[in-house]
Amino acid sequence: VAGVITSPAQQMVTDTRDPSQTQDEEFGRLVKQWTTQPYFISPLVDHLPKVNGVPSPKDVLGYHIGAPAKLTYYADILKYYRALAAAVPGRIKIETIGKSDEDRELVVVWISSDENIKNLAKNRDNLGRIADPRRSSPAEIRQLIATTRPQYHLMGGLHSGETGPSEMLMELAYRPATEASPLIKQINAQV
Repeated sequence: VAGVITSPAQQMVTDTRDPSQTQDEEFGRLVKQWTTQPYFISPLVDHLPKVNGVPSPKDVLGYHIGAPAKLTYYADILKYYRALAAAVPGRIKIETIGKSDEDRELVVVWISSDENIKNLAKNRDNLGRIADPRRSSPAEIRQLIATTRPQYHLMGGLHSGETGPSEMLMELAYRPATEASPLIKQINAQV
């Protein structure tokens, strides 16, 4: 009798901190104060790593993301993304995709491994081929699925009254660029 043992292709990691990584103690203290109750916070965002040479949002803006009564001007959001990209060259790419009705630059901020950023155009083309498999054989599609990385699109600030997403995305961009937790390492390896 032959038995088949199946295991997931990849084990899910849930460790949200690397105990050896320096954390921004002020951020940890303030986020607890601002959220008021433990059930309002997540272990994914109750801490913020500090990495020499990589600016956190506070280093550029002068305040932590989520600080009460603080909203960031769009020009300052772009300033932060550019400072982060300059500090982590090869891992972050800023692409201008047009202008708003008010003539403001619209950008996409790509965050991934050095290799994935180098191969961004090819990966995007491969995703297009997977999305429309009529142009490829089944064998080619299987090969593309095996070798093409997913691209996740997060959008913030679609409507003017939605102030939280554009703020949060700055911190979200910082985390995969700096955090050494097993969970973030697993995410970075996949995108």
